[in-house]
Amino acid sequence: MSVKIIVDTASQYTKEIGEKNGITVIPMPVISEKDNKEYFTGDITAQQFYENMLNKQVYTTAQVGISTYLKYFEEFYKNKQEAIYFSLSSGLSSTYDTSLMAINELNEKYKKQYVYSYDSKMATAGIDLVVSKVLNGANNGMTIEQLIKIADDTLTKICAYLAVTDLEYLYRGGRISKTTAFVANALSLKPIIEMNISIGKLHMTDKVRGYKKLAKYFVEKAQSDCNGAPVAPIYLCNCLDTELIYEIKDKFMSEFGFKDSDFIVDSTCIIIGCHTGPGSVYVFYLKEEVGI
Repeated sequence: MSVKIIVDTASQYTKEIGEKNGITVIPMPVISEKDNKEYFTGDITAQQFYENMLNKQVYTTAQVGISTYLKYFEEFYKNKQEAIYFSLSSGLSSTYDTSLMAINELNEKYKKQYVYSYDSKMATAGIDLVVSKVLNGANNGMTIEQLIKIADDTLTKICAYLAVTDLEYLYRGGRISKTTAFVANALSLKPIIEMNISIGKLHMTDKVRGYKKLAKYFVEKAQSDCNGAPVAPIYLCNCLDTELIYEIKDKFMSEFGFKDSDFIVDSTCIIIGCHTGPGSVYVFYLKEEVGI
């Protein structure tokens, strides 16, 4: 691989999956308010994490400090190895800005740039979608400039949606008012939130009344987005709601003729699920193929 890839655990990558693909994974912590203890991906299973949230245990997230970026990035400078870091969206976190600070410091120290930071404008499997395309290019010997073009092209074709089945967690994070959360939950309104790739932020696009209508909604959304069928693989992430996520999968299979192998189904990384809570589901797909 001519250019190495770096991600953080706001993606769906774990250290183990990263190692299998030659990808460096930077850990990001969640903090339990119960014992003020930091947990990293692998310290606690996703199922236990979301069950704890259902039992009213509160978690918060913390930013990755510049010292962490310096530690991980400097290895590439020492080895004179080019790499691209795909950060969590700058619209959701300051990780991108902090990574740039670390890179600038290392550039000055080594008098040459080896690590580049790319604002993914995404989270969870949206980052994975971008990285999967870039990784193919890197494995084929493409340059930094070529890989960034692939990332840019991929971003324009990603459809990324989130359905929140309980707004209590968004209320806790200060993203909606207590009244809004109470009324929506009382009326069984399930907000559909889209990732706006132009600014890398979430915005509400629709509301669906009732849990059972969500699977049908996502199929109709895909038909509209893609003028036909989306491009496989379809990424489906869930926070302890496998019933809904597999219902969505079944609907996509019956409507578009997908096979089981056309899906990547996973528990949402705890860094992002911490803010959307148990019951939330994420749907990611490409509306058209990306040329490599």
